[in-house]
Amino acid sequence: MMRKSILAVFLACATASAVAEDAAVTRARALGAEVAHVSARAAAGEIPDAAELGRLQQALTESSRDVDAASDAGVKLQAIARALSVLHPIAAGAISQSTQHASARDQYILERVTAAHGSTCANALGLSVDKPSRLTLATGSDVWFYASARTATTLRISTQSDGPDPALEVVADCSPSAAKLAANDDSFGLDASLTAAVDDHQTVFVHLTNRGEGGAVNVVLTASTATITGRVIDTKSGQPVANAYVQALSNGSGYFFSWTYTDGNGNYTLTPGATGPVYVAITANGYLSQVYPTGYCEYGSGTFVSTQLCDISHAKVFNVTASGTISNVNFSLGKGASLGGQVRATNNDPLPASVQLFGSEVYAGGPNSVNADAAGHFTFANLPPGTYYVEVQNSGYLSQMWNHIDCAVQFYIPCDTSKATPIVVGSTAVADIDFTLQQAASIQGSVTSAGGPAPAPYGYVYVLDQSGSSITQAYVDNSGHYNSGGLQPGTYYLYVTANGYFSQLYNMQDCSASCGAQLASGTPLTISANGQQLEADFVLTPYPSLQGHITDATSGTPLANASVVLTTSPNSGGYIASSAVTDASGTYVVASIPPSTFYAWAQSPDHVDEIYDGVICEATGSYYYPSTHCDVSTATPLTSSHAGITQSVVDFALQPSSSVAGHVGERAGPGSDLVPLGIQVTLYDGTATAIASANTDAAGNYSLTDLAPGTYYAIAGSIYSSEQYLPQSWQNIDCQNSCAPTTGTPINVPTATAVTDIDFALARVNGIVGRVADSNGAPIRGVVVDLFNVSDHAYAGGAGTDSLGYFAVTADSGVSYYVATEAGGGYIDQVYSGIACPAGTAYDGKCSLNSATAVSLGGASAQPVIVNFTLQVGDRLFGNGFE
Repeated sequence: MMRKSILAVFLACATASAVAEDAAVTRARALGAEVAHVSARAAAGEIPDAAELGRLQQALTESSRDVDAASDAGVKLQAIARALSVLHPIAAGAISQSTQHASARDQYILERVTAAHGSTCANALGLSVDKPSRLTLATGSDVWFYASARTATTLRISTQSDGPDPALEVVADCSPSAAKLAANDDSFGLDASLTAAVDDHQTVFVHLTNRGEGGAVNVVLTASTATITGRVIDTKSGQPVANAYVQALSNGSGYFFSWTYTDGNGNYTLTPGATGPVYVAITANGYLSQVYPTGYCEYGSGTFVSTQLCDISHAKVFNVTASGTISNVNFSLGKGASLGGQVRATNNDPLPASVQLFGSEVYAGGPNSVNADAAGHFTFANLPPGTYYVEVQNSGYLSQMWNHIDCAVQFYIPCDTSKATPIVVGSTAVADIDFTLQQAASIQGSVTSAGGPAPAPYGYVYVLDQSGSSITQAYVDNSGHYNSGGLQPGTYYLYVTANGYFSQLYNMQDCSASCGAQLASGTPLTISANGQQLEADFVLTPYPSLQGHITDATSGTPLANASVVLTTSPNSGGYIASSAVTDASGTYVVASIPPSTFYAWAQSPDHVDEIYDGVICEATGSYYYPSTHCDVSTATPLTSSHAGITQSVVDFALQPSSSVAGHVGERAGPGSDLVPLGIQVTLYDGTATAIASANTDAAGNYSLTDLAPGTYYAIAGSIYSSEQYLPQSWQNIDCQNSCAPTTGTPINVPTATAVTDIDFALARVNGIVGRVADSNGAPIRGVVVDLFNVSDHAYAGGAGTDSLGYFAVTADSGVSYYVATEAGGGYIDQVYSGIACPAGTAYDGKCSLNSATAVSLGGASAQPVIVNFTLQVGDRLFGNGFE
């Protein structure tokens, strides 16, 4: 008898692969020829319509399935994709590839993004200037559009949304190296807008992403050939101003939607990209920003101005139409006025300082401060006309407003500028805005620990006035020192906080609750004059600690690497961020326990967990939030306070934990070694609460460890939501939908015991199972059992037999199949039921299915259909065509 050789099998696979590759190349060549023909027509002015382009795109999608991108066919298909990316309808206003809802009130093209429609650049949706596109975007989702025009113009793309946070990006084509033409990351609000200049018959691609909530988004496309032209010169010299930034501002939102720069002669041409009323604004380094003609913008507003930041009462609105030019929008830029002065101390020494500028003409979003130099000089330049207020700050000195008005600076609260002297700035420089700062008083000292000289780490000293208002705070440095400066004469209270220590009021008064609520218990400090320095030291009391040992209850051996976790409630998982791990001697120390009532919970991966005192309770959930459904009513709470911990030494003796293990097989027949994949076994207690779970390994085995003694119930089922197997409750109780945990057979787990043989045999849902044997009843291993759809005889999948001849294959519910074997030589294959195939297999087309018996699947609630084969020994010489 001749059998199919390994070389023959290899050659068959290689031949099949080569045939598939040749077919893919052939399809790619045919599609490429068609795309080239359409490209030639487009170049001649015959524009392809949406239906034709959609058909080509669908053909590309279908041809790309299961094709390696690095293969010859894959390379050709990538070239076709690039060609298609520039073949989208280039007529502005082309109808989108969406379903348009025919309603007189419908103002949008409604889009639905799918994997083949708008999800990539290659299958981008069309944008129309006739109607906005409307679609729904989930958080983190995106969509692609294309936009084009017959003539050179500027396209404006904008979004309208309520909830989503859109961002836009425009690229030149769909290649990985495509040039980015424009981008808007919604820095001016939730919605995004941008403009892109396009050439004659050019197509651009728009990528819209959503980083906010899910919801509806309108995408609006407008096109304009209108321009605004003008020239920018220096008011004083009359010379042109180059590289000035010219912007078109919407008189609706007030923000810019297009911009350009002046050339070397100061000339500019601005394409607004939208129709309707607009303002024209300009910014340039060293000059006042303004809206045409003399609407000055706030100081510090930066390059991107808006109508909200500029005086539009002195601005002109231009009405932009779809075409035409608005000329002679000329700017004469001035440098504005300056404001300056000097900062000195009362002893006449010049002081470096931070100088703050305030006023209605100052942009609140800043930066609106300058630093006085070593000589104390400062200057604010390019100020528009207006009224200003100035404040100076220097650490260690009282803050001061002009004109020489000292002010107490509370923590994070600036001076009251309404009490300052206003400074009127016109067209000329304002000088001699001088300041004389008084040295402020301060309170300084040290923060140490009651247990020794080491400073309290990460501490803060808070200074409050008599009403309890915060004045300032000072950081405790690595040496344990602090300095609270900038204080005026007055009466103050101090308290300190530090990690691991009780908070403390000055003088040495620990706070039982909030120090701010107990100020009257502290000692006040009175500063009688500016420049006075007071000393206030703190000696902090550390939080108490909990310590003890953890041992094995049977042998008394210390347990290393066991944990003690402190929780506020053992049955709800309240974790107070305190825990410790035992060392080699089983000793643990949980340090720095803040004032609280808590439970001590000893946990070990191979011993039964225990809550003090003597409550057996295995932890579930996460380490940081352990939880349980144990009866913890007898657990002993512990209290941390200034007096220490009610039980400062807590020892645990833990019992070794138990385990449950077994095997999960597939129900195909007695002794079958078929192993179902993706199975999880879950253990429940008597309250139907899940205690532990484990996934089966490749051999079908599982193990549930670290279990407390008790009575449990076990359920096995598929991990994935698309169930392939009927769930089963131990012992051998199938469930049609889901299993009720406590309806199974109880599993008694004694202390420190490994319970084994908790096995399952799962039935495959919508499965066909059976056994293949020879005429003597001996199993045949490695036989492939194939399914064919009765309706068209198409191959529908298969599976191999195990060492006992069993097989199991999943099929679709409500579909009928023919079943046949591929024994691989030495046996005469069959088509079910009992139809011999001496010439070869049904898979190779050498055995008819016309007389086969159909096998129908009855649904997910049914047991698998049993199909058995008995194969006769035979020699199919040349039957498979490879010998």
